[in-house]
Amino acid sequence: MNTTSSGEPLVDDVQGILLLGLLALLVNALAYYMGFFRLPLRKNSPILFSQVAIVFAIYLSCSYVIPMVLSPLQRLMPITAFFGWSQLIKSGVIAALLYFFLKTVPGIRAIWKDSDSSIAKDFGMGVMTWFVSFPIVAVLGQLFDMLLNYFWKVGTYEQNAVQFLKLMAPTPILLVIALISILIAAPIIEEILFRGCLQSWLRRHLGSKAAILLTALCFALFHFATSQSYGNLSIIVTLFGFSCFLGFIYEKQGSLYASIGLHMAFNTASVLRIVLGLE
Repeated sequence: MNTTSSGEPLVDDVQGILLLGLLALLVNALAYYMGFFRLPLRKNSPILFSQVAIVFAIYLSCSYVIPMVLSPLQRLMPITAFFGWSQLIKSGVIAALLYFFLKTVPGIRAIWKDSDSSIAKDFGMGVMTWFVSFPIVAVLGQLFDMLLNYFWKVGTYEQNAVQFLKLMAPTPILLVIALISILIAAPIIEEILFRGCLQSWLRRHLGSKAAILLTALCFALFHFATSQSYGNLSIIVTLFGFSCFLGFIYEKQGSLYASIGLHMAFNTASVLRIVLGLE
């Protein structure tokens, strides 16, 4: 999640980007020196294209159908409450359908874990990767925010997830629903779809590095929203960079728990910035 603030002088923006860039360079150079970016060879997943298509069809169809089915409830509750509860129900239905479908896929455990390390270590490695990925993601976000403001005079814009959180924030129960959706449901569901299914299938045909890049591009484009206008450019570039790290840590650890850990850490940091009034 990312928001833009823009009314600061161009020189201040450039200085901030240069400082972040220096931090990103130092952190990633240290990680490289320590061998963090080495990728081991992984076994190819047995997942088929038809199965990848089905999991995405489950997600997309539920995203459209469930709000339509629940729409009569709008007359019984405030629009914010309806929006929050429908989001929670939608996530629950998607998670359940994905679970029951993937249980039928032979060898599906391989997309979850294909290594000897513990789940706790995999998850922890994902969380720690936030410290490596965040400076680069922040630089990309601020750089493209500055370019949007300088060339197209794009003002403040917000991702849909940010708008959702702020809409739910005044009501405690709805805030809890928003936090469950953003911090737990979205990372798990999106990592199953993109890293577990799509990237695993692409790796078999294109190799690990190409699979990471192509999956990252699909993940970034997946978050395109017409309401974000030109802000989509900054969001897509930022999410592409972030998703490259998600794909990398998934391949490095051979575990979906690692990419889920990084995804949760990223969303948690963004939520804390909003809750603490830093955005």
